[in-house]
Amino acid sequence: MALRAYFDASVREPSNLICVAGVAFGLQSAKKANSEWQSLFKNKICHMTDLHARRGEFEGISREEASSYLVEAVKIIKSHMAFAGIASFDMNELKEHLPSDAVRKHAKKMKMGFETPYALACHAAMFSLAYNTTNSIHYVFELGDKGQPGAKKYLEFIGEQEGPIAEAYRVGSLAYAKKESAHLLLGASDILAWEWGKDVERAKKNSGSDMRRSLAEILSNKPVLTLPSGAHLVRTDKFECQHFTGEKFQSILDQMGELLSSKDFEEVEAVRAKFRPPPHPAPRLRW
Repeated sequence: MALRAYFDASVREPSNLICVAGVAFGLQSAKKANSEWQSLFKNKICHMTDLHARRGEFEGISREEASSYLVEAVKIIKSHMAFAGIASFDMNELKEHLPSDAVRKHAKKMKMGFETPYALACHAAMFSLAYNTTNSIHYVFELGDKGQPGAKKYLEFIGEQEGPIAEAYRVGSLAYAKKESAHLLLGASDILAWEWGKDVERAKKNSGSDMRRSLAEILSNKPVLTLPSGAHLVRTDKFECQHFTGEKFQSILDQMGELLSSKDFEEVEAVRAKFRPPPHPAPRLRW
């Protein structure tokens, strides 16, 4: 069964934080979810920043109405989605880890994947989705995210390949669209990216803060786990959310290099196994 995955980014400039979320649906489930999404929001386009602040198309609604929109949207996502991969990191920290030169196979093309925070976050979220399915994935990215032009060249290079490079991401096709298009479920990835980014931002300011109720519901009240590398993770049967930091940052860069240097499918699987987080990391209930 092929999947359609919708990708969107959330950038929190005061915190130098970027988050990319990809949410995948089976093709028939995507149609049902899209129809329900349209029934819920009518002519409104779901931008979570506007819904949360009750501005733009949501100006004038009450706090209760905004909450109702979010509750119903979460129900649609959870009812129909197959899996979601979410990746975030501090953009300032990224600068300390970027390689000055790419010397591996496909160096020039690979460097495009390193050049912007958006591209690297897309890689991490796509890799997470690809790990959790053996099906081809038809990717839809929202147009206009900062850093997208370079990332688009990199992703199109991946999509043109046959063999292990494309297999690393299970690429079926690549498309770009606005939320105002027929791809209304870009709003679903917008919500997931915003919620995870907001929670990371809040936790950085106050390590003892509780998870937002809306995010806790999305993640079925699973706790945040801290990995030995210093990264943070929530994993359920339908979600993998990771905040990369410390050693995990260098790991994700090495991961990209090894994927693009893979000679066959066996090497791709070996890379997946090598960089997979441990199945039962020591729990820590908050950041």
